[in-house]
Amino acid sequence: MTVGEETIWARLDECVQSLTEPFTAAEIMSWFRRHYPDVKETSLRAHIQSANSTSPDRGTLGYRSPLITRIQHGVYVRATDDRQRAPAPPASTDRGSNRLVASVPPTSPTPATPDEPEWHTEARVQAMVVTHLATHGWQILSVADTASRAHGTDIVANKGSERIGVEVKGFPSKRYADPARAQEKKPTQPSTQARTWYANALLSALRLKSRQPSLTAVMAFPEFVTYRSLYADTKPCLDQIGVKVWWVSEDGAVTADE
Repeated sequence: MTVGEETIWARLDECVQSLTEPFTAAEIMSWFRRHYPDVKETSLRAHIQSANSTSPDRGTLGYRSPLITRIQHGVYVRATDDRQRAPAPPASTDRGSNRLVASVPPTSPTPATPDEPEWHTEARVQAMVVTHLATHGWQILSVADTASRAHGTDIVANKGSERIGVEVKGFPSKRYADPARAQEKKPTQPSTQARTWYANALLSALRLKSRQPSLTAVMAFPEFVTYRSLYADTKPCLDQIGVKVWWVSEDGAVTADE
């Protein structure tokens, strides 16, 4: 069955109202796969372009009030009158710490529901890192669609002569993402699974560093004790090979571990 433009637009409005700002195009696509898998990806991408207040060509749906505003490549916030009139504010720096301060007004985290992903999913952690990079003057070159397990580095960005590649991991949930299995208990403890995810991120960072020695390899993790402990055990080796680690907190702040 073909879903009409009116319905897709209404569903997109529902999507952007439910996502935590800022959000990426990948998160929008992932939300639709979970809630409305009947919507074709090509149609959804066209609607995202039409709904973007900063798009140079909003197409045949441009007469409608925009739903989203792009603040950087692949990163959006909900459209408001103020955001449509003014560009994203410049980034600021907290010189007293390593914390990267976002210029986009923070939003209060909302508790996860069975239909809403937790704050520490890979897609959400990725979106937070992308936003911090964007607000600090980095040019986002590519953002992998983590929901579809796309191959390649999760985030690639450059600033002047420096280029970074960021491998992002979330923290395992106690519940299944599949709504049909929501009542089932996972046999593997999150902390156990997190060790595997840390190892996978480390392998990806090592391979990235081997292929592109001049690139700065970064691993980004949500703030959890398990990841902190694993980092403490591996920090001497990571320092020797030049792999950095960033920590992402629930409020969206990113801290570079020096």
